[in-house]
Amino acid sequence: LDSLSSDEREENFPQEIAARHADRLNYRYPGVGGESYQDLIARCNELVCHLEQTKGDAIVIADRSVFRAIGGYFMGRSMEE
Repeated sequence: LDSLSSDEREENFPQEIAARHADRLNYRYPGVGGESYQDLIARCNELVCHLEQTKGDAIVIADRSVFRAIGGYFMGRSMEE
């Protein structure tokens, strides 16, 4: 699903799109390696701990979903946000 445009996903996989919209936090993409935001948050835990212990500035280069998870944590957002 990752390589498809939004229109292609909606046209070819309407059930997956509906399931993701119903529960974005827990929806797990199908196939090998598919993960939910919950999975991603758990995977980023070690990085967050490392960043919290870092003194001074840090640069994190990440894709959008990792940025959302890490940024949400540091901005004090709830899991549902």
